[in-house]
Amino acid sequence: MRFVPTFLCWSLPLILAACGGDSSPEVDVADGPLEVRGQWSDNWGTDWEITEDRWGAWTVMSFDNASNVGVVQYPADDEYSPNTFSKLAWTDISQTEGTWAYCTVNFGKETAEAAAEDGTAPDANDLEGVGCGGFPWTLMSPKAAD
Repeated sequence: MRFVPTFLCWSLPLILAACGGDSSPEVDVADGPLEVRGQWSDNWGTDWEITEDRWGAWTVMSFDNASNVGVVQYPADDEYSPNTFSKLAWTDISQTEGTWAYCTVNFGKETAEAAAEDGTAPDANDLEGVGCGGFPWTLMSPKAAD
């Protein structure tokens, strides 16, 4: 995963685009495109569009498909954690059902680096119980055609 230290965002104008000064942030894609991109519906009734640089309203800062983790930044108008960063973990997409799940591991951190630090490891064997830090994982399925 690639992170741009916050102090660099203020000191080096040449990398401003990587710090959010551009509408399309740089995202580490060394291991290929984000594997969970697409149109999804979760078990809470929310529809999601995930792209290379967006996870719904969140900005994808970095991701690692091999480890199934990524860091996102919440927007300035987020109701609970404006402008903060969180680490997400996800399961592989089921080859038979096309479903998968994600868990917010480190929530509301001040920097991308702080969010990326190891948090409590989620338990992918307990998706519907308390495997996500005491809560169920968010279950994702392909969005039905409108």
